[in-house]
Amino acid sequence: MLTLLKKVKFDGVGHCLWQLLPVHFHQVFWNCLLLPPMEDVCISYVEGFPLSTLNDCKSLRRLTLYQCDKLRGSLGDPVSRELSLESLSIQNCGIESLPSIIAWAPTCNLRSPEVSRIHGPDETNIQVKLPTLLAKCSNTLTSLKLTVDNLCMLSHCVI
Repeated sequence: MLTLLKKVKFDGVGHCLWQLLPVHFHQVFWNCLLLPPMEDVCISYVEGFPLSTLNDCKSLRRLTLYQCDKLRGSLGDPVSRELSLESLSIQNCGIESLPSIIAWAPTCNLRSPEVSRIHGPDETNIQVKLPTLLAKCSNTLTSLKLTVDNLCMLSHCVI
């Protein structure tokens, strides 16, 4: 079943809460992600998605997180060195997701991140957290795309 599926987009219109989705849905979604041809996943408008769900997705190459807030991850989550992301696109996500992304991203051999329009009430957090993300992935990065609405927010950034 679905043996040729290479791309999945999960769009939780209206900011879907991952924790409120049925456990059966979580299992089916995870099984799709584990399919050998799965290369491209886009998750949008989902709150509380556990990034560790992706740890065992050996064929995953591209991940887009769009308008995802309160992403979850833990330093204690088991890590699979099998995951090797060519690109991670973080677009319009809440700043409260950055600690989970920072903890998770170095485990997936990330080569090409794209970060645009991280939103949150405290711009100082963005100035600190973005360079932390880049530093933790510095040994695997081959390209980088940053889009910021307000260049002043990066005025104290040292990369």
